Amino acid sequence: MRRLILSALLAGLTIAFFGTAILVRQYYIQVLETKAAPANNQIYERANAMLPTKLQWRVVLFGDSRVAQWSPLPQIEGAEIVNRGIGGETTAQMRLRFDADVLKLRPDVVVIQAGINDLVAASLSTRAGDRIRQDLKSNLRQLATQSAAAGARVVLLTVIPPASPSLLRRLVWNSDIVGDVADVNTFIRSLDGHDGVTVVDAARLLAPPGGELPARYARDTLHFESAAYEALNEALAMQLRR
Repeated sequence: MRRLILSALLAGLTIAFFGTAILVRQYYIQVLETKAAPANNQIYERANAMLPTKLQWRVVLFGDSRVAQWSPLPQIEGAEIVNRGIGGETTAQMRLRFDADVLKLRPDVVVIQAGINDLVAASLSTRAGDRIRQDLKSNLRQLATQSAAAGARVVLLTVIPPASPSLLRRLVWNSDIVGDVADVNTFIRSLDGHDGVTVVDAARLLAPPGGELPARYARDTLHFESAAYEALNEALAMQLRR
């Protein structure tokens, strides 16, 4: 019996070790790719060039993996929905490709959901956390201002809090991120009605005040099930029909 317990324990530790090693390798590759091409302009270059002439009002969804994985997409009569999300991006990276992936598409509406990757980085940084959080607020304001200046209506979503972290992610996790999300969302809500910005409070729509994303909406710690997107679609459609 003791031998079986030891074997099971060893197997569990081995799986955990290799799982952690895979996550570390993926993160290392992502860091190197970001250094090589921080603007990510090449990812949608071909798709942007192939967009048809705009015959309907064009809605561009812009953000990180939470936008890239948006499914199902909103269904709004008379609207063309264009998804320009890229997984793993921070708002600093988004600003670098904003002109190519948003403004040059001549959108009528820009929907922005961004910031969670900034806050994950800020929660783990002992030296740059405050700067990252301040830069996040500045970047969101500038994205919204640039959109409005280009004649687009801006729909800015509050940052949806993470769900309870998985066992492996707990090795590199700081629970303070939930408070950081709440702080940034207070700032985002203050932008509602200014410079053509409409705020959709996605955080309050999907999660309890000051709490984590419920399991029914969470595919993993940072990403969503289709039920969450369906709720977001309904809230977006209500705003856009106005």
